[in-house]
Amino acid sequence: MSRQINKIVQNPRSTTMVEGNYLTKTSSELNLNKEAMEIERCKRMGIQTEHVKPLEFIKFDAALNQLVTRYIPNAQTLYNKLSNGTSLIGLLRGKKQDPDLLISRVEELGQWLKMYHDSTDYPDHAQDAGYNLLNMFKEKINFVRQNKILDEDFLSRLDEHFSKELTAFQSANNTCIKICRIHGDFNIYNMLVNEDMTIHIVDFGDTRIGISLEDVGRFYEHIWAMSQTGKRRKKIFTEALSVFLKAYGIEQETLDMPFFRSIRALMAIIHLISEYHNRQFLYGSIITKLELRRITNNSLMRISREISTPYKILFSPLK
Repeated sequence: MSRQINKIVQNPRSTTMVEGNYLTKTSSELNLNKEAMEIERCKRMGIQTEHVKPLEFIKFDAALNQLVTRYIPNAQTLYNKLSNGTSLIGLLRGKKQDPDLLISRVEELGQWLKMYHDSTDYPDHAQDAGYNLLNMFKEKINFVRQNKILDEDFLSRLDEHFSKELTAFQSANNTCIKICRIHGDFNIYNMLVNEDMTIHIVDFGDTRIGISLEDVGRFYEHIWAMSQTGKRRKKIFTEALSVFLKAYGIEQETLDMPFFRSIRALMAIIHLISEYHNRQFLYGSIITKLELRRITNNSLMRISREISTPYKILFSPLK
C-alpha cells in the first residue's frame, strides 16, 4: 500500500513531508543525525515550559538520513502568527491576536531559551566560539559579495566595522559570556504555533557549541525589525522584546555592547540571504515577499545609520 502524503514543504536545504500524524524530514545537504540527537536530548532532559517545547521526536533513520517528528495540525510559523495578528490585512480577515497573549508567549520563549542554554556549559570553548562566529560573518559577507546582493561600498564598510568588533571579542577575556550548546537558527520562522498558542521549536540542524547571545540576538533582531513596520506592531513588539530579555536574564545595557550589535548585524545579513534564497519557494506570495523586504530594510537602515553609509539591495523581492 502506498503512503498517503498530505503535504510537501521545500526549503533551500531540506524537504519535509506530512504523512498522517508525522513530519518526515530529509536532506541531501545536511546530516540530520545532529538535529535528531538534539531534539531527543531536549525530550530526555525535559527542556520545555508549559507552552514552549521542541517538536516531539519519533525516530531517526541514519541509512535514509530521515528524521521523523510529530505533526502539529493547523500550525503556523511564529512569523505568520505575529504578522497576520498585527497587520491591517490580518485584522480585516479576522486574524487579530490578543496582544497580552502574544507578549506572554514571547516571554515564555525567553524562559525556554534560558533553560535550553543552561542545560550545557562549555567555558573552555570561548575562543573557538568567537572564531567560529567571525568565520560565519566572513562567509556570509563573501556570499553577498559573490552574488551581488548589496552594493559594494556599504558591504565593505559593514565588513570592516563589524569584523573589527568580532575580532576584538575573540581576543578579549570574556568570562561573562556564556558558552553552551545553542540552537544556531533561533528565529521566528523556526517556531510553529498551534491553535492553543503552544510554540514548537523546529530546525535544530545548526545546533552547536557557541555563544548564547547568538540565539538571543537572532531572535531579537527579527522581532525588532518587525516592530518597525507599524505603530501597533511597535507598541506590542517593543514590550514583547522587553519581557523576553527579562525572562532570559539580560539587562537592557547588553543591547549597546559592540559585540551584541555585531551579532544583530550578522543576523540582518542572514535574513537578507534568506530572502534572496527563498524567493523561488514563495510562489505567488507577493504580500509575503514585500513584507520580508520591509523587515530586511529596517535592519539594514539601522546598520546604515550606525556605520554612516547608505545601502542598496541589488535584487527585486518579486523575482
